[in-house]
Amino acid sequence: MDLDENKEPTENFEFENPRVQKEFELIRKAQQGDHNAMTTLMKRYNKALYYVVLKIVRNVDDAEDITVETFVKAFQNLDKFRFEHPFSSWLFRIGTNHCIDFIRKKKRVEIISIDQFMKKTDEKKPDKEESNDFIDEAQNIEQNSIRSQQIEVLRLLISKLPTNYRKVLTLRYFEDMDYQQIAEELDIPMGTVKAQLFRAKELLNELIRKHENLK
Repeated sequence: MDLDENKEPTENFEFENPRVQKEFELIRKAQQGDHNAMTTLMKRYNKALYYVVLKIVRNVDDAEDITVETFVKAFQNLDKFRFEHPFSSWLFRIGTNHCIDFIRKKKRVEIISIDQFMKKTDEKKPDKEESNDFIDEAQNIEQNSIRSQQIEVLRLLISKLPTNYRKVLTLRYFEDMDYQQIAEELDIPMGTVKAQLFRAKELLNELIRKHENLK
């Protein structure tokens, strides 16, 4: 969810669940600067947020730092929270975005497009006899690390796409299915597969450009 979305609930929104109603009341108090309400929200979601972050960055210390920073950013932008969605979804999205920025800054990773990803994947590796005997093994390890980070960031961005676009991209580029196989897997016409792939790549490239502009 975008942080810039208006905080006001929709007119027809109803607090059907008493638990949800109490949480929204807690959020409103936090919006008014109630530190006790903020502390309660942190205690309630700290563990879940931490594991979401840890799964992405795979480092305990980094995950702890990002978890704290995510809460700070969330509370700074709490006036932008919309009451028509769960607070946890909004919070986890902030955490996920923070993880993407963290990975890119720490590893200085340039986000690659899906076409660049496929081009690099399909590139022919040099034969052993063609390899330079003086290639620094450490450099190769670093390149592999950067490549791994690029793929991880690309997957995170793909996860932000609508379900139908996310599925066709994953099946095509990560599971190496052809158009016919995707059509059979999703039970849709092949023409629809091609159209969705085209649109999915457009949306993904827009996300890539957006994150590149945040450098």
